[in-house]
Amino acid sequence: FDFEGKVALITGGSLGIGKKCVEIFSSFGIKTYFTYKKHKKEAKEIEEKTGAKGFKVDLSSKRSLENFVENFKKETEYLDFLIHNAGIWDYFELGKTDFSVWENLIQINLNSIGYLTNNLIDLMLKKKGGAIVLVSSTAGRRGEAFHSHYSATKSALIGLTKSWAAELGPKGIRTNAVAPGWVDTPMSEESLKDIKFKRELIKKIPLRRIPKPEDIAYPILFLISPWAKHINGAVLDVNGGAVLLEG
Repeated sequence: FDFEGKVALITGGSLGIGKKCVEIFSSFGIKTYFTYKKHKKEAKEIEEKTGAKGFKVDLSSKRSLENFVENFKKETEYLDFLIHNAGIWDYFELGKTDFSVWENLIQINLNSIGYLTNNLIDLMLKKKGGAIVLVSSTAGRRGEAFHSHYSATKSALIGLTKSWAAELGPKGIRTNAVAPGWVDTPMSEESLKDIKFKRELIKKIPLRRIPKPEDIAYPILFLISPWAKHINGAVLDVNGGAVLLEG
């Protein structure tokens, strides 16, 4: 892969899939920036290890997003790769959960993505080329009980992928998505501590394993690479075949 002079922004880059993307992108010579919210220690360690630069951003806050866009545009004049990885996953039971939980997740998992893309696309258009990757989920493919708000956002990301692929493709910018299932990250750590649950979960994955963050990060790297230059509007299932069997 030839990434000389390329610049990337990865949201949610202090933990899990995002962290591994920062590490891998940097190792391939990409000038990498990332966002984080509260894991300042981890962000600092990543900066020291990779040479990447982190920005503290609260994706639930419009003012924080505005400040970030302003500061980011002072940092770089163009952007080649935009990776929408940041997101949250929590519980929502219809009729029993306060609606503020719904609104907060929608803002972080969907609205912030629209805002950032809308306000950073000019940096990508300057070079008339680049790639956007959105991290969707198997929940966006098949739904997920008691997490309907999460599933709705991940389905929406698939819609955004196809829409932006059609809109931005003629301008040289490719848009694709990856759809992981369960991944061994801090987001799923608490659930995976339940050994019985984990065993039953693995039975539903044809490859019989819970992937590590790098198993998702490398496919993301592929999607932004020259090897994927004719892939646009695709949703790459990186879930071991789980989407085929889970229900």
